[in-house]
Amino acid sequence: MSETRVFADGYRGVFQNQEDFLKCLNSIGRNSFWERKISKNLRLVAITSGSKVEEELRQMSADAGLDEDIIADTIINTGLILKIRNQYYPVRNCAIKSILDRAEIVREMGLSVKTLTWDMDNDGDWAKHVKGVDDYLYDLEQKKSNS
Repeated sequence: MSETRVFADGYRGVFQNQEDFLKCLNSIGRNSFWERKISKNLRLVAITSGSKVEEELRQMSADAGLDEDIIADTIINTGLILKIRNQYYPVRNCAIKSILDRAEIVREMGLSVKTLTWDMDNDGDWAKHVKGVDDYLYDLEQKKSNS
């Protein structure tokens, strides 16, 4: 079984038997780690193809010997990375609900939190046309100019 793209949001595997499945899980576990960080230092950052963030992340990944396809997969799927000071971590699809849930918990506790949403489709999901705050503000300016 090829495990070369287990990082991908669309990864799927077919296993002939339970032993192969468990070997795959063990391999993922050996190559994974949990890192605790102070939450006030966390920032979600949009990453787009050809952006400065993409260039920096590709260089950092190359220096660390990481698979460059991780960045391409992140841009295609979530378009988000988690920034902690000068470190970047790709955000997988499975993390989006958790991120939104944590923002809601903070809001329920009466603490200050600000979330922005824009470019939503009819189902309330992101339409994938406008990503970062800078794109959002630019889009607002364009709409003002055209009216």
